[in-house]
Amino acid sequence: MKLDKRIFDRIADCYRDNPDMSEEELFGLIDTYVSKPDPVDLMHAWKKRMATYIVSRLRDEDNIRNIFAAKDETGKTKYVFTEKSSDQKKLDSIRRTLFRKYKGLEKSFKKVNKRFQTVSGQTTLEFEFENNVNQ
Repeated sequence: MKLDKRIFDRIADCYRDNPDMSEEELFGLIDTYVSKPDPVDLMHAWKKRMATYIVSRLRDEDNIRNIFAAKDETGKTKYVFTEKSSDQKKLDSIRRTLFRKYKGLEKSFKKVNKRFQTVSGQTTLEFEFENNVNQ
C-alpha cells in the first residue's frame, strides 16, 4: 500500500507537537488520514508477516538466523536457506539487504545515542592531539 506523502507530513507535524505519542494517538491519526485496506490485501500481508516470522525463528546451533527472503527473476519471493544455497544472485541480494538494514540501524543508533547523551547532560569533547603530547 502506497501512502500519500501528505499523510507522512501530517503525522510528522503531530510528532513535533507531541514527541511521546501513544499507540492509541497514532492509531487515531491513522484512522483519520489513511484509507482502509482491502480485506484480501490484509490477508496476504498477514500471511507474508507470518511466513517471515516463522522463518526468522529458524536458526542454527549458534542462534544465527539462516533463512531469508529474496526475490527470484520473476519478482516472486523465495525463502532461501543460506547454508545450503548456491544461488549467487539470491545470496548477493540477501547480503545487500542485510547491509542496508545494518547501516540504517547504525545511523539510527548513533542518532539516538547522541540525543541520549544530550538529554543526560553528557557532552562529547573532541581534542586535537599533537604527536609530541608528553614533551
